[in-house]
Amino acid sequence: MKKILIIFNISFRNKLSGVSGNEIRLAEIVRNWSLSGYQIHLWSGLAGKELFDGYKIKYFFHKSFTLKVDNQNKSTYILLISRLIFPPKSLWKFKGIVYTPTEGFTNVFPAAFLKIINKDKIKWACVVHWLPPLVWWKRRSNFFFALAFLLLQRSGFFLVKRLADIILPVSESTANQLKDVGIQKARYKTVLCGVNFDKIQQFTESINQEQYEAVCIKRLEEGKGMLDLVDIWRMVVHKIKTARLIIIGTGPLEAEMKKKIREFKLEKNIFLRGLILDQKKKFSELKKSKLFVLPSYEENWAIVIGEAMACGLPVLAYNLPELVMVWKKNFVHIPIGDKDFFAGEIIKYLSNRNLSISQGKMGFKYVKQFDWKKIALQEIKFIENS
Repeated sequence: MKKILIIFNISFRNKLSGVSGNEIRLAEIVRNWSLSGYQIHLWSGLAGKELFDGYKIKYFFHKSFTLKVDNQNKSTYILLISRLIFPPKSLWKFKGIVYTPTEGFTNVFPAAFLKIINKDKIKWACVVHWLPPLVWWKRRSNFFFALAFLLLQRSGFFLVKRLADIILPVSESTANQLKDVGIQKARYKTVLCGVNFDKIQQFTESINQEQYEAVCIKRLEEGKGMLDLVDIWRMVVHKIKTARLIIIGTGPLEAEMKKKIREFKLEKNIFLRGLILDQKKKFSELKKSKLFVLPSYEENWAIVIGEAMACGLPVLAYNLPELVMVWKKNFVHIPIGDKDFFAGEIIKYLSNRNLSISQGKMGFKYVKQFDWKKIALQEIKFIENS
């Protein structure tokens, strides 16, 4: 049986505070590898374990160090960092595929360490989602956080560029970024994201009652346009008094969003549902909505768009080049940052049932090609042949 070691050090978290697109992708890919007979090993903290357990993946767990919030002395942080970036000795003689689901430093440093000490027995594959712009101060994020993210991400990518056996960009736009920074085409293979199309149909076939006007699933942070969304929905409610929006996800903006919702008196119009790991419940919430809205400023693939399309929902999103490259004309393109236009399009689609149905059918037909099992098997073939 072939072994795959997943190195998934998602910061210092003991518990999932939200599920990003790259985490959904990891869980779906690994779940299909496990079902195909591969022996999965996970080196991660408790948040990674929670993710894999939520997706019912069969795996061997190697726990990395996690930090209690009330323990903040310097020696603890030094211990934390050393345990976060150096694999436990039980993995030093690991033979097989080492898979890092992102180019983040805390994932790739231990992979590079294993590759150096065990070169001939390890094949290292690294997924690359996105290379952040060098002009970090222009990102919709905290100035210092954006700088730290850039430095750590580029440090990790430096190791990937020199030591990884194969690099796996998750879209053509990311592949173009690799080309721009000097990665030879022979070293990377473009991979895809997908949806559980059949599972979504199975979970939602009995749901035919729409309870909400719109839904959004995203981490609650500035780069995902969550504050824009509150402003947009305020304008929608000005025209459609009973319009209801549910937002699924958690994140650093949650308190600020709740405050803004109260200030705008939108408590009966916007509902924060929190994190939903249960897939049946998540897809059911999608199916109960009339539209899917995503005012995000930073995306690569946006798996949630595909999930919404598989539920038959029209998708409205800012027309980021990365999204246009993947989803083409199968979502409603909104000029980036134009909240007034976004609100107007929502009102238009809510007011025109035929237009909404037509757009939903277009996306539903398009998304059928993105099947997780097919994508996972193609990806492992790329890795084994590298």
